[in-house]
Amino acid sequence: MKLLSLRGGSRLVCTRPLRVPQLEELYISGCSIIWDHLQNLRVLSVCDSNSPNLAQLVPILQSSPRLERLVLRDINAASGGTEVSLNPICLPQLSTINLSRMSLEFASGLLERLFTSAAFRLSSIYWPRSKWSSSLDFFHQAGRSCALQGPEEQIIDPGLSLIDNYWCFETAPDRYLHTSSLDDNQPIMGLAEAARMFFATSKGLPFTARSHRFRLELKSRLHLADSLEIVHENFPETVELDVSCEKGLKGLSVLAEPKVEEGNPVWLLPKLAELTLDTESDAFDYGNIIAMVIKRTQAATSSPLALSPITFLTLGRGRVRSKHLGRLKTAGIKYERDGVTVVA
Repeated sequence: MKLLSLRGGSRLVCTRPLRVPQLEELYISGCSIIWDHLQNLRVLSVCDSNSPNLAQLVPILQSSPRLERLVLRDINAASGGTEVSLNPICLPQLSTINLSRMSLEFASGLLERLFTSAAFRLSSIYWPRSKWSSSLDFFHQAGRSCALQGPEEQIIDPGLSLIDNYWCFETAPDRYLHTSSLDDNQPIMGLAEAARMFFATSKGLPFTARSHRFRLELKSRLHLADSLEIVHENFPETVELDVSCEKGLKGLSVLAEPKVEEGNPVWLLPKLAELTLDTESDAFDYGNIIAMVIKRTQAATSSPLALSPITFLTLGRGRVRSKHLGRLKTAGIKYERDGVTVVA
């Protein structure tokens, strides 16, 4: 037998050990089993179950070196306390891990022990946000799981999305952490700390290649200035920045307002040269944004070693006055109209 699917109510319990040495795919939903080593397992999916706990799961995974895909969802088991093995879980063929709705202790303990090879590509972790102060270790471990694996890899298109109750931290198209919540009042400080922890860990390897492009997709302008700080802290080499913000782009003003440290100006994203903007409001006026871009570009003229000029601006939905486009041209800044309406 190579594939086994067990489905039942939450009270269904298998009382004999599962001993199917040739099993390659195991799908368990709504039931509990007595585990045995499954050395040929390639796919393991456990959903809506009271087992395994972490102490049981660690040796199961350690004895399944061929595992390629791991899905754990709605696991209501305890961690296993001091019985949990501290030995690493080495899964050289693992390409996908999908975790959702389990205790922070369980998830962090699993990710802390998990070691993969360069074959690891997809780390999809859907997480219900709650007490941020007690979950930072989880974001640290999630970032490590999404980290690049060797010098041959590059960070491609990292991004941060904050949309309603859905947040996404992404180091590459195939390495990301998704979080969701039913709470509309999650504090921005919690988000900032979680994002910093995730990105700092996922990008912290010494051989990690630099990224020159970053994407921000935001629901509220209240997050924009904070998000730019996060990008600057973790991706200061960003040259191209894409920003989509539903309720306006006023937070972008921080790009032309350097902080002063020890008497010297410190600019956010000092290498930024290309800026792509979009808003869901056709009535948004880009006049102040254009003034900010020109101000920053003029500052770069007097401080070329500290700041790069913005040389290309793409304008999405909204409106712009023709005289403002003329000012861009006068300042030597190229632009592209991508959905923006030009008014007199």
